[in-house]
Amino acid sequence: MKATELMIGDWVFYIGDGEPKKRKVLEITALKQVELFDGKDWSSWFLVGEKYIEPIPLTPEILEKNGFTRYGQVYANLQQWVGKFGDKRKSFVQDIRTGEWGMNDVWINYVHELQHVLKLCGIEKEIVL
Repeated sequence: MKATELMIGDWVFYIGDGEPKKRKVLEITALKQVELFDGKDWSSWFLVGEKYIEPIPLTPEILEKNGFTRYGQVYANLQQWVGKFGDKRKSFVQDIRTGEWGMNDVWINYVHELQHVLKLCGIEKEIVL
């Protein structure tokens, strides 16, 4: 994964010591290194190269934890998901054949992409994993 694909606050997997661990981006350096922490303990931060991070796949469980619900029946292999955030309502579709997620003709597959889409829509939402 490239550091240039990330923003501060994005969730990623740290894969540097075996099993992937969920970590949050604190800083992205000019040398393409990423400062990560566990999302809770600020003393847990550390700096890694981009080769040690991977995106977290977007799943129905993550959408449900973050206020989205399934809407209606599957139609043409698409399942719609809807979330209401203050006065804003956003919907996503999932292609049940491929597992890809889309919103307004933009297909996303990872949690950090969901974070970017919500931010671009003006939704201040802290993603829960």
